[in-house]
Amino acid sequence: MLRYRSAVSVAAAAAALLAACAGAFAGDFVQKKDGSFQPPLKSQTPGAQDYASSTWSITEADINEIKYTLVLNNKPIVQKMPAQEVTEIWLAPERFPKDWKDASDRLASGDYNGAFGLFKAIGDAKQVHQVVRQKALLAAARSMAAADAGPKVDEAYDYMLKAFPATFYARSAWKDRANYWMDKGDEAKALDALKKLLLLPGVSDGDKMEARLLQNTVSMRKAVVAKDAAALQKCHDEYKAIAAETSGRKELVDVNRMARLGMASALLELNNPKEAKSLFQEIADTAQDNGVLAAAFNGLGECWFRQGTPEAFAEARLCFLRTVTMYSEGASAEQVAKALCFAGECFWKLSSEEGSSANARKEFDDCIRRFPNSPWAKKARQLKLNIK
Repeated sequence: MLRYRSAVSVAAAAAALLAACAGAFAGDFVQKKDGSFQPPLKSQTPGAQDYASSTWSITEADINEIKYTLVLNNKPIVQKMPAQEVTEIWLAPERFPKDWKDASDRLASGDYNGAFGLFKAIGDAKQVHQVVRQKALLAAARSMAAADAGPKVDEAYDYMLKAFPATFYARSAWKDRANYWMDKGDEAKALDALKKLLLLPGVSDGDKMEARLLQNTVSMRKAVVAKDAAALQKCHDEYKAIAAETSGRKELVDVNRMARLGMASALLELNNPKEAKSLFQEIADTAQDNGVLAAAFNGLGECWFRQGTPEAFAEARLCFLRTVTMYSEGASAEQVAKALCFAGECFWKLSSEEGSSANARKEFDDCIRRFPNSPWAKKARQLKLNIK
């Protein structure tokens, strides 16, 4: 699945810039679908000097339009731009209250409830910039998602949408919810969130492709459970079609990679591990995003695991541990939980090695502790009973 950007990294970036730019006058930026910024800048993301030189001041933003003041010849001019042209709003660090850094630090340290409370307080503070308030309530909801808080996740997103019914981040909220419930294995809730997303004004081609990708992933899960080879082939073909339609489109590169990951997963389920492994390896060799890398190495791990030999279990273990140790930040909870469970099972399969049983128990315990309500935790509990 496509993942929203890590709540930890997004909040931390704002906190770091807040410290760097304290006391300086600064302007704002928007990031467009093609990755470019307005006002233009040379770096990949705005830094302290960029904010200091920006002549834009964003005053309001909702799902339909963004209002900003542009300074020309020392005169402020009020401008508007369609919200559907923008993927993210980068506000001057001075707009964020001091509590933002504390909230970010709590989130980074795993204090999700503490982060939620601080972000929610910022979102409720009417004296704070309107867009900062929207960002804060989104971060509060994502804190609950990071905590795997079940129904409280929906409550947090609903609170945000009630406070700002036309929030600029409505699309982010519904995509987050679809991904969260997909990770939890509740396809019905995931599809319901997807329907809400597609009803929003200004839905982009990227949103539509992400929705199509998720719908096909639901179909594939059902095909795997039913062991329906014809349905699996159909899912593979749909992933292939999405990959072809998004190929070469910079704004859809993440969708393209996830579609190719879906192709590889379908090939594995269709008993074509050689071609699946080749595709997983190609993605692993070229991807930079941790979420994609985690999925690719988990896929490689499964390819090795299904060979069923001690040598293959050892190779699989390396892949799953790589996900856990190198790519967990920014990866989905499902991918990390899956890696922990499979790593534990690999250790158990290699029980003749010294210390393998203890290591198997450790990986299973970590999976259960970190993701207690996930299907992988349920499997870990069952497998743990086999350790002597």
